[in-house]
Amino acid sequence: MSAIIKGLLRRFSTSIEDAGIDEAHLDISEAELPSEQIAAAIKQEINQATGLTCSIGIGPSKLLAKIASDLDKPDRLTIPTRRALRGADRRAWALASTSAAMPA
Repeated sequence: MSAIIKGLLRRFSTSIEDAGIDEAHLDISEAELPSEQIAAAIKQEINQATGLTCSIGIGPSKLLAKIASDLDKPDRLTIPTRRALRGADRRAWALASTSAAMPA
């Protein structure tokens, strides 16, 4: 099922990063269509091909897109506002800095 879904995703972007059996990151920054329209089409095609639903988050970075996707599940398309995202990158960098400094 994962291969079917990832095959569908490749029709929307040539820049796809596999992030696990049920997750992928697509770079649609240079797409001609609006990101919300692309995401809606992805959701529809996945459902038609597999009968499954999916949650999609759209953001200016992979991290923020992931956070957006996790904010509103299941079967949602989430595009957080600037206000909702304010400080999210800063908090993530702090987390990354802290975990990098932790002993193994």
